[in-house]
Amino acid sequence: MNAVPWPQVRLQRRRDARRLILRYLPAEDAFSLTVPAGAGKAEICAFLECQQDWMEEQRRNRPWQPAYAPGERHLLWGRYVPLGGGELPAGREQVARAYGEALRQEVFVLLPRWTARMGVQVRGITLRDMSSRWGSCTVQSRRIALNLRLARLPREFTAYVLAHELNHLLHPDHSAAFYADMDRFYPAWREMREKIKACPLSPLPPA
Repeated sequence: MNAVPWPQVRLQRRRDARRLILRYLPAEDAFSLTVPAGAGKAEICAFLECQQDWMEEQRRNRPWQPAYAPGERHLLWGRYVPLGGGELPAGREQVARAYGEALRQEVFVLLPRWTARMGVQVRGITLRDMSSRWGSCTVQSRRIALNLRLARLPREFTAYVLAHELNHLLHPDHSAAFYADMDRFYPAWREMREKIKACPLSPLPPA
């Protein structure tokens, strides 16, 4: 990965790339440019020149980037709490571990209740930081993954996501039967689905 003559743009040449692709990396406030093997410097510079307005817009709309410093307020179960104040420690990795422990305790309570209600068995629950989804289910191994970031939201969201993923052990796809069982096991699932769609996966600035 080599620097190109544009600030905060990194070049990555790929033999399988068919066109120039520019991506914004908000966590780093940088851009990544995928370039076909045969593209020359003049083509790259002309492309970036045409993308300047888009690049400036991405930086203007960059999501809030937390410092994870003591006193900075972060969400825990739907409430803003100061880091280092007892409920959440300071530091990025420390906050992630605290979210993991909080979510683990919540799942410990919820899992036997929901598996009994739905008549399913799960072989394991993995908690990890995910950037594009709140949960997932691997039907073949009967394992479920939940997003650590659920610990930011009110507890009912964890119950909803868990019920949704457990239902995939009964219905692998989103069939009519899947939604019929959601109606049976979690009647308020439509309302919860709309609410969680409105929840960003990225951190929110303190209120």
